[in-house]
Parts: sequence; structure tokens; C-alpha cells
Amino acid sequence: QRSVLADNALKRGHQRVAYHYEPAARLGGDWFYLLEHPESDRLLVVVGDVTGQGLAQGLVTTAAKGALDVIQALARTRPGALALSPANVVGLLETVIRRVVGSNGLMMTCLAAEVDFARRELRICNAGHTFPILVHPGAAEDGANEVSYLDKDQQSFLGGGTTAFVEATYPLAEGDMIVVYSD
Repeated sequence: QRSVLADNALKRGHQRVAYHYEPAARLGGDWFYLLEHPESDRLLVVVGDVTGQGLAQGLVTTAAKGALDVIQALARTRPGALALSPANVVGLLETVIRRVVGSNGLMMTCLAAEVDFARRELRICNAGHTFPILVHPGAAEDGANEVSYLDKDQQSFLGGGTTAFVEATYPLAEGDMIVVYSD
């Protein structure tokens, strides 16, 4: 299961990506992937969860990871050949998942969140996944953290045949923290 996860945490200047993974079962459908944009100061975090647990879910998870490995390789070797936007990545994964699951009824939630460090902007394409959380440290009137769910433009699960995905955009401030999670 751990072989389909990102290799390690990522640190770029003052920005950090850290994660913790604790599986509920030995083999399941939860996974995540980090896609670094080779031409700019952007990072895509992609998280998914195949419905249920077991070997079939693990195989779908492996197919999603393989597709993302191909996307990452194309982005590195042929810059500009592939648009690395959240909606495009989710759309490509929809095609892969639909072909892999066929008519067996499995579905997958998927969230692709692009952090643009230079523009301080977050773009999200959410296909049925849990809502990410944005924490603004000390932003509340009493100096406490301000916490909000990023719930704009929720879309249906992957594997259902959706052909067009949309993105929601959120501004980021210095020190903001984005929490992306799965069940």
C-alpha cells in the first residue's frame, strides 16, 4: 500500500508539504501523489479514495498511481506538452478509472489541489472527496486561527463518466496551512 504514496515530504524555501499515512486495513483505496510543476513554482497535491477495501481497490489505486507517474514523466520530459491543471489531472484520472473499473461498480473520490506559491493562490478540482481545510493562523478577531472548509464546486466521483471538471480558486496568505485528508 505504501508503494503507491509519495516518497517523502517536500520542502521548498519556507513552504513545506508533510504527510502522515495510517491505513485502516492492510490494502485499501486511499492514496495521494505530489506533482511538481517543472516550469514554475507550483505544486499539485492529488488525493483519492476508491470505494471499499481489498484487492480490487488496491489495483485501482495502483492504476491511478501509474497514470500520475506517466503525467509526471511527461511534464518533466516534454514541458508544455501537458496542461497540469487540477481539472485536467482529474479528467485524465476519470478516463483511467472508468476503463479500469469497467462495470464492477467501483468509484473513486479524487481531489487535485494546485498551490501556486508565487501568486499565493490555491486551485482545487474536487470529485466527491472530503473538503480540504484552510487554516489562516491568527486571522480571527480574537487572534485565534480562522478555519474554513474549501467546499466550492463539488463534483461527482470518478468512474461515473463525467467529462468536464471545474476548478474553484482561493486566495492564500502568508502562513496559511492547507489540510487535505481522506477517511
